[in-house]
Amino acid sequence: GIPGIRVMAPKSTRFVIDCTTPVSDAVFDIAEFEKYLVEHFKAGKGAIAGDIDGKVTITREKSKIVVISVDAFAKKYLKYLTRRYLKSVELRDIIRVLRKDAKAYHLTYYASLDEE
Repeated sequence: GIPGIRVMAPKSTRFVIDCTTPVSDAVFDIAEFEKYLVEHFKAGKGAIAGDIDGKVTITREKSKIVVISVDAFAKKYLKYLTRRYLKSVELRDIIRVLRKDAKAYHLTYYASLDEE
């Protein structure tokens, strides 16, 4: 290399989607959601859905989905995919996706009028 120039190792980004509430109520199938993310995730510009070899790792830890990516991508893309999945299984009117912190989302129920 060139003297005085450091080569940085690629920094991986880790995002978490916490599905604890709907999974514990047996409303949400986390295994099916994980499969959906793997099949529909596009890693990079012009990428084909599902072609994530080595660039993105999607795993399930109990009732959480962990997405680790070598390339940078917008966290909002995870929210988009989650909302698309909820719509496809007709849970979009019941479950919402909220920001938990800078690197995490969590699924929760909409407040219903019946609970008041």
